Amino acid sequence: MARVFSEKRMYWCDGHTERIEVADLDGGRRRTLFAGTPDADPFGIAVQGSFVYWTDWAVRGLFRARRDGTGGLERLLDGLFRGLNDVKYFNRTAARGT
Repeated sequence: MARVFSEKRMYWCDGHTERIEVADLDGGRRRTLFAGTPDADPFGIAVQGSFVYWTDWAVRGLFRARRDGTGGLERLLDGLFRGLNDVKYFNRTAARGT
């Protein structure tokens, strides 16, 4: 699961339903952002800027889609090692917490 606290939204992968979904932190306004094919297996997820990124165990790839649901999905990497569990975003110019 990935959260965007400033927008009070959460994003998650469901490998059983092959979906990427989004909702308010209280569970309201839930919707499907991306519904995969029967052979999809989304797993790790991260949110950065206008995009949500996720790994897929079945096709061993890294994908991204716009958080507003427009534009479809884009495959960024293929042939990743089997069982890639997570994806993280790191911004070295971001302000540090206290």
